[in-house]
Amino acid sequence: MTALFELGLPLHIIYTNIYYNVLYFIIINCYNAHLPALIEDGEPVLSILGCPNLPLANTPATKTVPYGIWPEEEVHESESSTSMFSTSRGCLFVAVKDCGCFEIPLHVVEQYMLNKEGTNRKEWKKLHVTQNDGLTKPITQTKFCLGKERGFSDPKGIVLKIAEQINGKDSLTEDKDGIQDIKNCLRLDGQGKYGLLARGGDVECFLRLPKDGYVDYVWDVAAGYLVLKEAGGEMTDVLGQPIDFSEIGGKERRAKLPDHVRGIFGSCGGVFHKALVESYSKVTR
Repeated sequence: MTALFELGLPLHIIYTNIYYNVLYFIIINCYNAHLPALIEDGEPVLSILGCPNLPLANTPATKTVPYGIWPEEEVHESESSTSMFSTSRGCLFVAVKDCGCFEIPLHVVEQYMLNKEGTNRKEWKKLHVTQNDGLTKPITQTKFCLGKERGFSDPKGIVLKIAEQINGKDSLTEDKDGIQDIKNCLRLDGQGKYGLLARGGDVECFLRLPKDGYVDYVWDVAAGYLVLKEAGGEMTDVLGQPIDFSEIGGKERRAKLPDHVRGIFGSCGGVFHKALVESYSKVTR
């Protein structure tokens, strides 16, 4: 697989059918699509995430509150365009074990599919997470990326307590109904969260702490795991232990992570991930 990237045409020859299948799924569902990841010997080796509504880096929609709102100029552009995808949003993330994580705009992939021409090496951006030594960006400025449905991803409010531990006592805000939230937080559903983490600069941490007894399905984790890992990030369970994919499939056709995985932490790694695990330990004693 390394040879594909060295050619400057990463995956476009061998994985043409994957492009078509993912793009078709994206068009039909208008949300996000991901391959559960190709897993070999208990480890993800190939992942593809398609995020049609995720803004491209440094576009106006990355500055909106809530995140990702369509600015007026982008709406006008889409109304006059013949393309299925905006030139300001829509991303395809591709990660291959030991080769890195790459991002390419979906409108570029669309042109490739229409013209049947190879993509240019410059159109594939190799990603790296936010520098994780705490020097360029202090831990106290950690930005969290969380799901919108708090009753599912954080029913006990533990994430809020972790944020207080990391960002300080003034890290929370409260709306007119008395509902608390993290000030430095971006709320986004879907696996686009992993793409944002891999891209670096937008967010540093992702936390998922579902209700007691719930264990995540592998297809909700594996693709994002490799995207994040190949961009220099880290994903573990809440105790800081690596995610184990070795039990997937087999005679039992297991589709869920091991039962002991009670939650997931994804981050840019380094001191940021250490802070997540240590803070979780403190607030759950």
